[in-house]
Amino acid sequence: HAAPAAVRRAATALLLAACQRFKANVALLLPVLESEHRKESSDEYGIDPSSELRQTYVGLMNQGATCYMNSLLQQLFMEPDLREGLLSASPVPSRRSQIFTELQCTFAHLKDGLRPVYDATRFVDACGALPMRYESCQQNDASEFLMLLEEHLEDTLRG
Repeated sequence: HAAPAAVRRAATALLLAACQRFKANVALLLPVLESEHRKESSDEYGIDPSSELRQTYVGLMNQGATCYMNSLLQQLFMEPDLREGLLSASPVPSRRSQIFTELQCTFAHLKDGLRPVYDATRFVDACGALPMRYESCQQNDASEFLMLLEEHLEDTLRG
């Protein structure tokens, strides 16, 4: 028997073909799909599929031994106030650093990127300016990296 994913792909292809040839089918099909979706949705977690959008996240490509950095960046990114604050920040040009610029760029790609993963090599390279025990592309202590990054951001954003 066919795998559920293969069945969904085949059903989706069939529905798309029906809607592309006969545009009126879209108006007929949407209420039926919504009704079926509501029936099959689990209410176990209190999710209303018609009111909540599914969201996928962009991952970070590992640059060798940068999982300490990637995991920390992803945790920081998931803090909405921090994420939006960093994305909207405009430090004084004389204080703007390559680390800050690349952090903004990385967060922008994590937020709005179209690819499933983002290659943050430029951020990793920029972090070479931080006084870490080892090179930025080597395994470092995540808490040490966090403290150094926070200090750097404070200095950059200080007016």
